[in-house]
Amino acid sequence: MALLNQDFTKFQKDSFQIRFTITDATTSLLNYEGWWGCFGTTPQDYPGDATAPVDTPVIEKATAGWTTGAAGTGLTMGSNYVIVTLTQSDFNGNSITGKLEEGTYYHELVIGNSDNGSDSVVVATGTMTISPSLFTNNEYRWV
Repeated sequence: MALLNQDFTKFQKDSFQIRFTITDATTSLLNYEGWWGCFGTTPQDYPGDATAPVDTPVIEKATAGWTTGAAGTGLTMGSNYVIVTLTQSDFNGNSITGKLEEGTYYHELVIGNSDNGSDSVVVATGTMTISPSLFTNNEYRWV
């Protein structure tokens, strides 16, 4: 069963990991593939593109075997858990990982035991809020 309301707040340009523990897994997830993405909740969450649909991911992470999106970019499968890793570069933005700005985003974690997602299931959803950081905004951080 999916874990709903996995809501959390982080600060702008902080590096962090999100660990999802799958408590009802009946087998090891080590041979599974996974994908995590976050999406804006309004078109304004896509800086520079006011016409972007809310179903376009702002950022994606996936295991190396995932065949769509951002394969091999910061998602690790464990025996009964999944770790998503975000770094400062996810805030700076590039063509693979997108650009996180201050705001609230919907996030979703999907796993499956095939690389094309044909048997995939949503295992966690929620909101991620990115708050402003005085440390970052006052240019104490050099990235």
